[in-house]
Amino acid sequence: MGMDMDASIHDQARARIEKLLAMDSRDSKLEAYTHVINFKYIKSVLGGVDENLLDIGVNDILMDLGISSMQVDDSTRGFSVQGDGPLDMHMNPQSTLNGSTSNLADSSGRPYTTLFSGQSAAVPGFHPSG
Repeated sequence: MGMDMDASIHDQARARIEKLLAMDSRDSKLEAYTHVINFKYIKSVLGGVDENLLDIGVNDILMDLGISSMQVDDSTRGFSVQGDGPLDMHMNPQSTLNGSTSNLADSSGRPYTTLFSGQSAAVPGFHPSG
């Protein structure tokens, strides 16, 4: 079972999984389930695959919770520090919540969008290098 918030990454992973399953020469009945969904919904996804999994559990769970080079290399995704792009930084590119619409703030209540948008020189204690 695979879960990812990024539909484009999910599609690439699904294609690779399908290729591996097609190459399986052991005539096994392996199945793969992939979902474009947040990991926090793992319990409902497991139940959707097989209700018994909620009772008997699973042996192992392997989770890759990081970002990929594909996300960092594409400056439009909002993770890159190598090129100009939006302050976005979320895994699902179709999501309406992003860095520019977020209500995240620092401990003094200043929105992070202010801190990261070039207005940070006015923030007390901020000392730009160079």
